[in-house]
Parts: sequence; C-alpha cells; structure tokens
Amino acid sequence: MKRLLCACLALALLTGCAEGKPPAGAQSASAEERALAVLAACGRDAEELERTDRLLEREALEDYIANYYALAAEDWTACAIYRAGGAEAFEVAVLELSGDADMDAVLDGLMAYIDAREGDFTGYSPAQAALVREARAVGTGSAADGTARFAALLICEDAAAAEAAFTGRAAEETEGPAPVPVSDEPDPESPAPAPPSPDPSSGASAAEPEPVPAQGDGPARYPGRVTFVRPGIDDMTVYDSSAIRAAWASGDTSQLTEEERTLYDRCKEVLDSLLKEGMSDYRKELAVYNWLRVNAVYDEDHQDNLAELDPASNTPYGPLVNGKGICIGFANSFQLLMDLCGVECITVVGASHQSTGDHAWNMVRLDGDWYCVDVTWDLGKGRVKRYFNVTSDWMAKTDHQWDYASVPEAVTGGGGR
Repeated sequence: MKRLLCACLALALLTGCAEGKPPAGAQSASAEERALAVLAACGRDAEELERTDRLLEREALEDYIANYYALAAEDWTACAIYRAGGAEAFEVAVLELSGDADMDAVLDGLMAYIDAREGDFTGYSPAQAALVREARAVGTGSAADGTARFAALLICEDAAAAEAAFTGRAAEETEGPAPVPVSDEPDPESPAPAPPSPDPSSGASAAEPEPVPAQGDGPARYPGRVTFVRPGIDDMTVYDSSAIRAAWASGDTSQLTEEERTLYDRCKEVLDSLLKEGMSDYRKELAVYNWLRVNAVYDEDHQDNLAELDPASNTPYGPLVNGKGICIGFANSFQLLMDLCGVECITVVGASHQSTGDHAWNMVRLDGDWYCVDVTWDLGKGRVKRYFNVTSDWMAKTDHQWDYASVPEAVTGGGGR
C-alpha cells in the first residue's frame, strides 16, 4: 500500500524552506535534541539516516506532516524527522506543538499512521511489520503549566527505551508489551497448516463448492472473514495481455508494440528455460512460481513515502523485464505466464491488513479444482511456499480480503508450508 502525497513532494529534494521562512531544523533545537536522544537509545547513527525535515522545502514538509501524520501546519512549530527509507520502516519524528494543538488528536493521527505503515509491510517483510507493530506515539509537556509540548512518532528498535529517552522518564516507567522476535521467516504462531496436497494429480480432490449468490454478504456467508472494502489507493489494473496471447498463438508478432514485443521475447526466454515436454499443469505452475520468486524482487520504492514508483512495477514488464514489481505486477506476470503455458488462471484484486491496503494474487485451476497462489508474499522466503496452492480459508486467515461472492472458492490444497 502506498499513500500518495501531492506532486510537490516528488520535486522537493532541496534543503531549506520557502522564501521568507527559515529551514525547519534551524528553529527546532529542542525537537532535535529529543530526536537525537531517541536515536541513541535505539542504537541508530543520525548520519546514516535521511533527515526528512531538511531534505524537503517548507511547503513539501508541511504536506508530508499533514498527509502522513494528520497534523496541520498551524499545529506545530518545529520538527526533527529521521527515516531509513526504502524497504526499512524505521522513522523517528519529534514535533514541537503549538499552543492550540490538541494532543489527543495529534497522537491519534500518529497512531493511524503507524497502523498504515504496518500495512505497508504486512506480508512483504515480516521483520519490518513486526518493528512497526511495536511502534509508539507519545507526547510530553503541558499547556496548563506553560511547558513546551512535543509529540513523537517512534517506529524504531526498542520502543520503550526510545520513549524513555524522549520523555526523560526512566525506561521502566514506559514499559509496554515485551518486544516480539523479529524474523523474516514465517510466523510460528500462524494457524496450523493443513496437510499439504501440492500436486493435485497425486490425490483425490474435494467436491466443487456450492455456488454463492452474488448479492450475498461476504462475512455472513463466510464466518470469520474480514469484510472486504476496496481500498482504491494503488493502480490495480489487470494487464491486458490479449495482443501478446494472440501473437503467441499465431507466431505473428508484427502487430505488437515495442513494449509488448519485449515482453513477448522475455516470456519466450523464460518459458523455453522452464518447460519440458510432457509437463503437467501443476509442474508448469510450480516452475513459473519458483522462477518469479528467484528472479524478481519487490520494488521497495512502493514502501518509501518519498520515492516515486515506476509505473512498470504494476505490470508484467516490472518483474519480467526490470526484475522488480509490486503485488499487482507479480500477479499480472504470473497470469501472463500461466496463460502462455495453457494453465487456467485468474487474477484476484483484493486487499490486506484488514482491508486497508490494496493487494493482488492469483488462482489456478488444476484437474478441476481451484488453488490460491500469492507469489508476492513468498518472495525471498527460500524453499518456504507459504502461499502456494492453498485454500481460500488459509488466505482469509492470513490477512487476505476479497470479493468473496465473485471469486471461486479454493477448498483443496495445503494450508501453507
């Protein structure tokens, strides 16, 4: 999920502020001191981090704070913001509040940002999602006694120590829940997997599920599933591969655009290297799935608030040609390769993180039964295939949401492994 800022952020990579206003950092000594104390408490070197409030011009900085922290320009007077950027969630922001700012509303805005940032990494990077899950939004100072008031966003290692450094209180006074282990391996507390049936040709399959009326209420007909509401944040367009598929069937590439011809050639190169005579549909699917996981990566610009995402990352061109993409790009790539292999496949445009972030994956039909496949959430996980040929119930339990009434139910397969 990528929340969008106004266009000025993409152009605002200059130090200083708008004419007539000094740089934000120049008038934020107290905020700066508190931020540096936080960095020291969590073992971070300020020189190795991006100083966002000095990187952006004043107007763009105000937009950043308004769009992400939900804090209007009149509600703060100075700030210090340190970010890791890229595929790291680390972000420490200390803001000195104006006299009229409502501290409760400020902290609510920061907590909403923390929740959104967890969604940015959920499924893609368990370690970073766990870091965000332990984040804190805290305030200090009092308008009643005239002391300066500060609010802090603490997405960092050892959030309890960071809060203590920010507030000046002893660490034991700020203790929260014990930190969770941070690992990129699958969560051992996830629902217990069902016995895997990776190759549908090797065993009996369950009967087709009964049709679900299109007007039905998803959660009511599927107990325990989160209501799906399309977030509508990202471009989740399913790629139109009709021209490439037609050329593949006829062998005539003369009507393809330059981009389509590049994709055609790349698909031919990939499939020529993977497919062998007599391969079952399952073996074709597995070969393509493993190839994508090894040969392309998630485009980390999608998780960086200040980075501009390459539009190709939403299409098959991203993973197949550029070697990187986001979820819809991987789903489109898998769909295209399955189509060219002759394996029945659909793309599911849904959501994740309690239906707050856009997400996409695929389903394949093998020997008459549907299976769910999420290439993106298995990127970089070695031999682990947590989302390969699993059931719809498993997907729902692992934070996937979709239009349940309009998509086939996958009732056979494993539960992640």
